[in-house]
Amino acid sequence: MVNLDDQKMLFKKYVELINLETSSFCNRSCIYCPDSKFPRDFKEQLGNEIVIKILKELSTIKYSGDFSLNLYNEPLADYENLKLIITLIKKALPLSTIGFNTNGDLLDLQKISELEDIGVNRIKITIHPPANKNYDLIRETKRFKKFLNNLQANQDDFVNTTDDNMAYFKFGKMFLTLQSIDFLQKGTDRGRTIDTVTSATRVSPCAKPMREFTIYYDGSVTQCCDAFYSSTYQKNRLGNVADDNIFSIYCSQVFKTIRKELFSWSEKSSICKTCSSFDNSKISEDKIREEILLQMKKVDN
Repeated sequence: MVNLDDQKMLFKKYVELINLETSSFCNRSCIYCPDSKFPRDFKEQLGNEIVIKILKELSTIKYSGDFSLNLYNEPLADYENLKLIITLIKKALPLSTIGFNTNGDLLDLQKISELEDIGVNRIKITIHPPANKNYDLIRETKRFKKFLNNLQANQDDFVNTTDDNMAYFKFGKMFLTLQSIDFLQKGTDRGRTIDTVTSATRVSPCAKPMREFTIYYDGSVTQCCDAFYSSTYQKNRLGNVADDNIFSIYCSQVFKTIRKELFSWSEKSSICKTCSSFDNSKISEDKIREEILLQMKKVDN
């Protein structure tokens, strides 16, 4: 018999981030992104009915974690729908925090101000290379500084490392991060959909399917943000929040199986085999991971 209360308890205890893709479209097609191989040349919004259902379920546990309102889309390409979803989240779950990643092409000071006013807590802006160009540190550094200047940010906040450009600054109550990264060297292969990204066999554990819950533009769920999904690439789909509650999906047998493998120090299989997503797990924490798996196993689904 399904014990929904136990499922809710585990979700509330372990999930700290909900990836919620507000729409399908991105105005770019980068070679280190699955969108370049499985084009999303269509525009589909995450429907209000699905959003309201998700928030209603999360309100039963008073979810106070984080929302990231992007996956493989450009959230600002559907600005009005993005603002509506932010407003709905803030009304239903006022203790939660909201952020998203953007390529910055459609961002300006007016939008930053509007988003800060309606409750966005953080925005990460990534300066990508020009179309059909590989990353060039000198060129990207110049473009990075120009973008930073256009945002009228304090230049004292600029941080330059040996191989990255990174800046942090504050706008009202909102935190902004500006970065320019060579994703061919520092990105992941996005569930083995990208063969141009540097990768190697993974042995270390990964906690993403435990601490994250990932929902795409049509309500489809995958095990993490690196597990790409689109109507043109559906192999990673593990359920849909329109058909089932999020707690039952999170505690489903397929998720339990995935977590069991990913919590171990061993060669990974399937889409995780060559994933380079960072995880700071330690061997000394093995017992803790075993206890978590045991808690999940005891919950019926």
